[in-house]
Amino acid sequence: MKTSVALAALALAAGIAPLACADTLLYRNTFESGTIGAEWSSNSRVNAEARSTFSKFNGRYSTNYTQLTLPALPAFRPMPGPGGNGGAQWYEVTLTFDFYCIDSWDGDVGFGPDRFRVQMNDTQVLRNTFANQPGCTDNYPGSPTQFGEYGFNSRWDDSIYRGITRTVEYSGGSNLVFLWADEGLQGLGDESWGIDNVNVIDLGAVPDAIADQCSDATLLDFGGLASVTARGSTLDATADALPTCAGVIATGPGVWYKVLGTGTSMTASTCTFADFDTTMVVGCGECGDFACVAGNDDFCPGGGSSVTFCTELGRPYYIWVGGYEGDIGDFDLKVTRSFTACTGAVACSACTITIPPGAIAEGEPACSDGSVDSFNGGCSSVPPVFSALSVGQTIAGMAGTYRRGGQDMRDT
Repeated sequence: MKTSVALAALALAAGIAPLACADTLLYRNTFESGTIGAEWSSNSRVNAEARSTFSKFNGRYSTNYTQLTLPALPAFRPMPGPGGNGGAQWYEVTLTFDFYCIDSWDGDVGFGPDRFRVQMNDTQVLRNTFANQPGCTDNYPGSPTQFGEYGFNSRWDDSIYRGITRTVEYSGGSNLVFLWADEGLQGLGDESWGIDNVNVIDLGAVPDAIADQCSDATLLDFGGLASVTARGSTLDATADALPTCAGVIATGPGVWYKVLGTGTSMTASTCTFADFDTTMVVGCGECGDFACVAGNDDFCPGGGSSVTFCTELGRPYYIWVGGYEGDIGDFDLKVTRSFTACTGAVACSACTITIPPGAIAEGEPACSDGSVDSFNGGCSSVPPVFSALSVGQTIAGMAGTYRRGGQDMRDT
C-alpha cells in the first residue's frame, strides 16, 4: 500500500476550507513507501525490520519522540444553521493511529513507570503507562489488539494497539502539530515503540456552546496542563446587569465560564485575541449572590482584559466576559494557573449542604497532595477497590482535588 498524503491542497492553497458539514481527510500515512516526508520531525524514521507482523512503521524510538506538522486551517469559516453569524467556532480534529509497544515495558512497577504520551497542539490527549512484562500492571484503559513475541528482542513479548483515537477542538490559524513521545524507557535494546496507520480527520467546525446564564457556566478543565483556552462569543448573548466589581460596570451581553480552585493563583485573560473591547468580572459563591473576586477593563492594547486572583482548593470561580458599554464580539479566554500555593483568597459565601437523616458516612480519610487513594478509587486504584452500596442507601462524603507526581488527581 502506498503512502497517501491528503491535505485538501487546492482548498488550503486558495484559503478555502472544506464544507463544515462533511468529514475531511487531512492526512494519511501507512509508511509503506519506506520514506518519511518533510512533514515529520527530522529525527523520524521508517522501520522495516519485522515486516511479517508490523509491516513498515514510523519507529523504533526509545527516550525519543516523533512529530507531525500539518498546515494551518483557516481561523474562521461560515457556520450553517440559525444565526449563521460566523462567530466563535472550533474545528473538531480526530487523530487515529496504531501504537506498537515493543519489548520489556514495565508499566507502573519494576523499572517503570514506562509511559507513552500523545499531544495535539497544546492539548495532551494520552499519557498512560503500558506493560508487556509478566506481573506488571499499567493504567491504559484498553487491552492490546495483539500480544505476543513479534520481533526485535525475542526475550520479551510485544503489544499492538490498533486504532487509538483522540479528538480535540482546534481554532485554526496555526499549524496542526502532533507529538508522540515516551517517558522512562531504558533504551532501544530494552524497550521501544513505533506508530503506524496515522490518520487525521477534520470532523467540521462546531461553535462553542454559549453559556448565557451563570447556572450554565462552561467548566474549563486544565486536564493536567498549566493553562486552558476557550473560544467564545457574545454575539448571541443576552444582556446582564451585575453589581459593579473592582470598578468594572458589568452590563450588556456577556457569557459565563467556571474554573475550580487549585489553591494557587490564576490569571484569566482575553489579551490573546478579542475583536471588541472586553470587560471581565470574577466572582465566587452562589449565582446571583457573588462575592467580587476581581474585575478588569482595558488591561492590554486593543481592549483585552486580564485579572489575577488567588483561589481556594476545590471552590468554583465564575468568570463573566462582556463588552465595554455593551460592545459584542468574539474572543479567546485563556486561564493560566500557578503551581505555587497562594494566600489571601477572597472569602466567598458559604455553600450549605444538608445531609439527609440516615445517611451513611463514607469514612474515607481526606486526600492531600501526594495521597494514594486506596480506599475506594475504583478502577483508578491498583488493584481496583470499591465501596459496597445497596439500593436505596445514601452515602455522605467529601470530594476534592489534589496533586500527585505532578498530575492533578480527583477524589470523589
